[in-house]
Amino acid sequence: MKMKAAGEPPAKIFYKKQENKVEDNSLEARVKLEEDKTRNEQMENLPENTNIKPLLPWMAAVMYDIIDDYYKRITLEDLMVNVSEMTKSQRDMVTACASKMGLRVITKLKTQHDSSLLRRTVTAQDMSKMLQLHGGTSGRYKLLKCVNPCPPDELNRFRQECLTQHKLLVDARNNDDPDAEVLETTQPVAATPPFVAVPTNKIQTPSGSIPTKPPSLLSLNSTPAKPAIRPLMPASHRPSNPANVRPSKPPNVRPSHPPKVRPSNHASGGPYAVRPSIPASVRPPTVRPLMGSLIPPPPRSLRPTRPPRPLMEPRIPPYGGQRMLRPPRYSQF
Repeated sequence: MKMKAAGEPPAKIFYKKQENKVEDNSLEARVKLEEDKTRNEQMENLPENTNIKPLLPWMAAVMYDIIDDYYKRITLEDLMVNVSEMTKSQRDMVTACASKMGLRVITKLKTQHDSSLLRRTVTAQDMSKMLQLHGGTSGRYKLLKCVNPCPPDELNRFRQECLTQHKLLVDARNNDDPDAEVLETTQPVAATPPFVAVPTNKIQTPSGSIPTKPPSLLSLNSTPAKPAIRPLMPASHRPSNPANVRPSKPPNVRPSHPPKVRPSNHASGGPYAVRPSIPASVRPPTVRPLMGSLIPPPPRSLRPTRPPRPLMEPRIPPYGGQRMLRPPRYSQF
């Protein structure tokens, strides 16, 4: 509506024409998958590719150096990798290096179908700052107009933030398990001496006689406890009968109410009596109504009924409005 009020032409929505995709379960799709699998196996088994497999870690290190240089320059240039002659293991290495450094691999391009583009997500505000850092042009992007240019101190702060983010990515890359918890180092504790079990018949008291009761293992392996020393506290004046203390009841005074005592043959038992144990042969039979569900209900005239609801009388609200109904002030219940 705002664009229409400003005199702009109405927006046109273009829908991309959907092409009929071949189902994966069709014969053509299965044949294509088998052909790709056969071609990848043939390329993997070539002598030059077999000999270069031990050098994959060094290739990954070179790939990391290229990505690090790209991050340090804080540029909007494109990173393109030619994967036309690469095997599947080499393409997987490129994808793994890019994903660890926060990049995604785009294989299908409009210009070249044999190259992969390493791209990252950048906001429009960050793109504007990157272009201002490089004088308005970086890669295939150019800043035509900047209404509010950033001051130099803000651009320097943005540069430091980018370098800090790159350092975090490098640290996470060098760490084999970034999700592992760092255990706190503790001071070494002296090991406890091993416990030697001594037979009871070999233990003798200092006087030389065998004790009547063998000592426990805990007393053999523990040091004698030191006597408790009572701390010296300054004496304070305390009244013998303080005023805020409730006087206790005199001893040997019987309560005014009788105690709760149940008979010993009380059927329900409880905390005050023991439930008597009666054998099953002596217990009286349980009386249950015969065919209780078939007894007809009483007539409707004898059933309890609810009283009628009070009559509703109209009243006019004090501040005007529609007529409302309210029950009478008396209650019929």
